[in-house]
Amino acid sequence: MKNSMHLLVILALLLSSCNGKKEKENSGNSKDEMNHQTTVQEHDHSHESIVPDAQQVNVKINNSTTKFLEAYLSIREALAQDKSALVAEESEKLKQGFENINPSPKDELSKDIYENILNQVEALIQNKGNISDQRENFENLSNGVKTLVVQLGADRTLFQTYCPMFKDNKGGIWLSSSPEVENPYFGGKMLTCGSVQEVLSTSQSH
Repeated sequence: MKNSMHLLVILALLLSSCNGKKEKENSGNSKDEMNHQTTVQEHDHSHESIVPDAQQVNVKINNSTTKFLEAYLSIREALAQDKSALVAEESEKLKQGFENINPSPKDELSKDIYENILNQVEALIQNKGNISDQRENFENLSNGVKTLVVQLGADRTLFQTYCPMFKDNKGGIWLSSSPEVENPYFGGKMLTCGSVQEVLSTSQSH
């Protein structure tokens, strides 16, 4: 009888010890989950701290846009560096990348937006050597690319930047992969003219 009582006491102590460990483990897991959630939340709002005055626009991730956007960003950079021939070269790549986007821009975009993008790309190629016209083509193209990104998504977060002085103070936008301003419309004359208006963010899609 005494032996049975001793066994019961030992079993009770063992069960109590196991429960205590589980509670500690659960408590630890809860803290880890809270820390993870905090990290995710901080990540989602990271762009707000970089450009606090910019509007945040969430867009879905679309990795089929990579070649198209890389070519577009290369054109922007070439214009900022006043390199007309490079603009035409990268526009050829942009045309190829446009055809590889999934779902098809021809099916998903309005006819006007779709044709405008194609027409502006052709004009960028044809206007090789005339960087002034290429800059106007790029401004028209940028409006179409913005619509494409909002509707079909992007493979990265993009920053919509605005220059108020372009086209006799009518203004114009472009998209960049960083908030740093490198103006494609004035190049070396006014390279840092402009400010970020919107952040087209893919971070919410993770």
